[in-house]
Amino acid sequence: MDLEIILASDVQAWNFELEEMATFDFYHTAEYHLLDNSGEGRLLVFKENGHTLLLPLIFRKIPDSDLLDVSSVYGYVGLLHSSDYPFSEAFRLLEEYFKKEKVISAFSRIHPLIFGADKFERGELVCLNQTTAIDLSLSLEQQFYAYSKSVQRHLNKQESKKINIRLGTKPEDVEVFIKLYYSAMDNLQAAPDYYFSKQYFETLLNIQTFKSILIFCEKDGIVIAGGIFIICNNLMTYHLGAIVAEYRIYSPLKLLIDYARQIGTDNNCKTLHLGGGANSEKDGLFVFKSRMTSLRYDFCVWKWVVDSVCYQELTKCKQKSSFFPLYRASI
Repeated sequence: MDLEIILASDVQAWNFELEEMATFDFYHTAEYHLLDNSGEGRLLVFKENGHTLLLPLIFRKIPDSDLLDVSSVYGYVGLLHSSDYPFSEAFRLLEEYFKKEKVISAFSRIHPLIFGADKFERGELVCLNQTTAIDLSLSLEQQFYAYSKSVQRHLNKQESKKINIRLGTKPEDVEVFIKLYYSAMDNLQAAPDYYFSKQYFETLLNIQTFKSILIFCEKDGIVIAGGIFIICNNLMTYHLGAIVAEYRIYSPLKLLIDYARQIGTDNNCKTLHLGGGANSEKDGLFVFKSRMTSLRYDFCVWKWVVDSVCYQELTKCKQKSSFFPLYRASI
């Protein structure tokens, strides 16, 4: 078996390997990995007898050391494989490569809709909660009646019909969304990782490998909510969204999602992945999304302590928690 390393900067070579897979999402692309400034994006390509396994990762420096760890980009990633071929040898090569590169730990969020978790033969898989998705292979009418009764009533309300929904197609719309998003993160007291840079948004919305769609809700000429939905292959994803706090009573996110699923259907998408909750499957965000669909997918993460001796040394002063890797916990 051969192992090839492709850097995210080599966009053509990286995405060529993706095109050989049965499917992939925008999270797997080179361009999306280039948006991550926490480290270097590398695509690990394992090949044997015409079979391929891909593992996209971000290689990050561990502060005050010559050590590294690896993680996935923000979103749902995991690995991709071309067949059910047994890839046991790949993980032996991976372990050798990690040790050569002084990688202490590995972490990846597994894509719930693209199966491949069974291929991980090192470390452990931990199922955290579930995500939700709308089946866009149904007719528009069937999709609507798959909503909960309360969502159907809300969308049919005269007050909801007074809210204008439009696409954000003008250059200044990007700035409008950024301000809206930052304000929403402030209200939620979100972690610093959620404050993506202005360049992140500007670049994301102009990448040509996939299609980013910016949608706004307006009431009386005021933007009250916005969302970024991304189409890659036949999969649509609700990526980021924001609501003006005082307009939450109008539930504009329902209107955004309802509008987006119609766009996804028109673009021959099979699924609109809404994601899960903020923390657990029982939180308010998950409950809200679960009213839009009955489809559920297990969301798991991959954790692997590659060098247990170094890991223990790095974590010896840290308070025990479920955070992984523990040495990067803020407390």
